[in-house]
Amino acid sequence: MLFKTLLAIVALIGLQSQAQTLKVVKVKGKRAIVETVDGNITQGQTLKVGGGGSDDLDFPDSTSSGKSGGAAGQTGPRNNFIGGSASYSSAKTPGSSTTTSVMSASAYYGWNPGNKMEYGAILNAGSVSGGGSSSTSFAAGGKFDYDFTNNKAPVDGILSAGAEATYGQAGSGGQNYSQISVFPMASYKWFILKTPTCVRADAGFKFTQTSGGSGGSSTDSGLAVQVGLFTYFGGF
Repeated sequence: MLFKTLLAIVALIGLQSQAQTLKVVKVKGKRAIVETVDGNITQGQTLKVGGGGSDDLDFPDSTSSGKSGGAAGQTGPRNNFIGGSASYSSAKTPGSSTTTSVMSASAYYGWNPGNKMEYGAILNAGSVSGGGSSSTSFAAGGKFDYDFTNNKAPVDGILSAGAEATYGQAGSGGQNYSQISVFPMASYKWFILKTPTCVRADAGFKFTQTSGGSGGSSTDSGLAVQVGLFTYFGGF
């Protein structure tokens, strides 16, 4: 239910985000006549052509005109992001035959300053089962990405490396535990259908330390994958 709610929020913001596009009507020497398809421009304004291709223009932040046509090749501002993901991991406790399965759903909000680095905050809810017992957990933390290609329109496929770290509480059988998780990962962001929304896939090695209750402390580690939807927008 939580993950479905996150996806609904992402989809709503994605529908509200529109591209800014110009159409070149006529060119003569170094002069050109352009027509506004999406976005607002003013007389005398300078539009910088970026290095991502001939259609990569840097527009100032503005309110989209809301037109649905002419947006091919543009995905709008990517200053901020909101998203949701679901993950599953299976880990074996060192020195034990017990295998622990972890399922979780996460909500994200963050920033993309345009220097190949992205960062944000995480809220997470999950469940852990293994060894004949189960528990639920809630956690908060932060994430960081280093993009090998600057995350800026019209680039629609981005490979990155990063990590997530959270701290939270888990409960099982009337006992409460503290949990610290670290998840270094490789990621791929694919902006689908030239929209500001991307499908994001992460894979890496997750470490979780649990302490408290009558069992002292333990550390679980194992491969983990998660998939989610992220929508980028110009900011509030």
